Amino acid sequence: MATDALARLSGVPGMNVVRGMAALRGNTEKFLKLLAQFLDSHTDEITKLTESQSSGDHATALRLAHTIKGSAATLGADQVAAPAAELESLLRANPTGNQQADAIALKIEAIRHEIAGLAAALQPWKAEPYSADVTPGAASSLKAVLDELDRLLGQGDTAAIALFEKCGPSLRTALGPPCDALARQIIRFDLEDAQNTLRKLRKQSDF
Repeated sequence: MATDALARLSGVPGMNVVRGMAALRGNTEKFLKLLAQFLDSHTDEITKLTESQSSGDHATALRLAHTIKGSAATLGADQVAAPAAELESLLRANPTGNQQADAIALKIEAIRHEIAGLAAALQPWKAEPYSADVTPGAASSLKAVLDELDRLLGQGDTAAIALFEKCGPSLRTALGPPCDALARQIIRFDLEDAQNTLRKLRKQSDF
């Protein structure tokens, strides 16, 4: 049950459930669903971060650390956001990654460990069918939906994810295959880049 999941999460050191719930306006199911998405997507991001650091792709490693930090902080996962912030600082201070390679590796492992701990706490929870607060019918037009999505992304509001989930089929029809890139950014909580992508797609499709 959702209440059991919240209780388990509240017992995880560094997990600020109250702040995470506040970001989702107290919607328990939405919070749990977005936290699950965060954990699923960022498990892969950690692997990419390690690979980027090992291959000397500093820009990608820095971007991933920044994204993980912001997403975790939004959902109240301070135990993930803290090492991610420290990792970001290390990467900025060491563009080559050579001088503090061991410290960087330790921070990446710390993030991986904390994400695994959260995943274990959330694992027993089974989400019920999800319904977003905003429906296509509630918007007067597709343009209104796009305007609202743009606004939410600009504010870093995670309600943008719920809106996209509900209106995704209509948006894909209107914006075409390039909308898949937007979907990936939104699911990864990369809301700033998602807004830039959305605006480019709107210019290309005249919406």
